[in-house]
Amino acid sequence: MRFEEVWAAKDTTSFMPWVVELAEAFENSTYSLQTASRLAGVRSAELFAILQVGTLDDDLLKEFARVMPPKTSWLSICSSSEEGAKAALGALEKAKGSAGYSPWQTAEAAIESATGGSVHSKVAHLSSAIISHALKKAKDYSLLNDTERNAMKGFAAAKKIGKSLTPKQVAWLQVLLQKLVEGGAIALDTPDGDKTECQEILNALEQR
Repeated sequence: MRFEEVWAAKDTTSFMPWVVELAEAFENSTYSLQTASRLAGVRSAELFAILQVGTLDDDLLKEFARVMPPKTSWLSICSSSEEGAKAALGALEKAKGSAGYSPWQTAEAAIESATGGSVHSKVAHLSSAIISHALKKAKDYSLLNDTERNAMKGFAAAKKIGKSLTPKQVAWLQVLLQKLVEGGAIALDTPDGDKTECQEILNALEQR
């Protein structure tokens, strides 16, 4: 089935087969994440998180579907190791019904304790200077559209005055940095004399 058809079936299909089929349909399509997000009527970061869930191995996906954690924790879970994901799911299941708890912080704390942190948390801790450098590379390599560049500029400005990014902002930043990697702007063999900055971003994304 085409991506649009699978997406349209989200309310009539069980969660597990739906996310797996959606991830496969996206992989087999010619759509970029941005195009697919527009067709689905959701933000790129939200679709990215859903697609990541669809790539979990069967046993972990079954546990995920059983617990069905809040959406703000999805990317943290999916960007961690199996050990970290299981720790996060256990913590979130235990915290269900608790007043005022943050699913994202609960998941991140569990992953940090089990593994040292998820990709999501590492991206969240990137400095304003590194984000600004990534923005410069986006301009130098003619990558990202105006909306995406403005978002990255806002993330850098927020970090510069000591503000933390929200889970949705971190998810979007992760998507944007990944696009820069795929576009060749961020690479270990960079010809631009910025290996240290590129290495920091790649480390956060757990890429080599």
